[in-house]
Amino acid sequence: MEEINARQFVKRNASAILTSLGDVGVIATTVTAVKATLNINRVISANYKRFYGKEMNVMKLKIDGTKALSIGATVLAVVGTLLSSKVDSNNRKAMKSEIKEELMKELKTK
Repeated sequence: MEEINARQFVKRNASAILTSLGDVGVIATTVTAVKATLNINRVISANYKRFYGKEMNVMKLKIDGTKALSIGATVLAVVGTLLSSKVDSNNRKAMKSEIKEELMKELKTK
């Protein structure tokens, strides 16, 4: 088994690493947006009471299927990205061995 240093690893897997970082950024943005959405009702109702002197009718939080689906899709995207780099690595190894075999056959026939 060949040894790979950190620089070679990063160079070979740069696309997968950057895509994974992008996926993590999407997840972080989603989490931040959900937290802000949950806090906004409290802020709006406090300001409403201050300006109008009465309580505001605040809707209850409902977690619907679209929120769960978007979180699930994001998680699947991250997992897919991580797995794709492994599949790509295996495909490169297989292609290398096939090319090597073909070259060896050509050399033997000459």
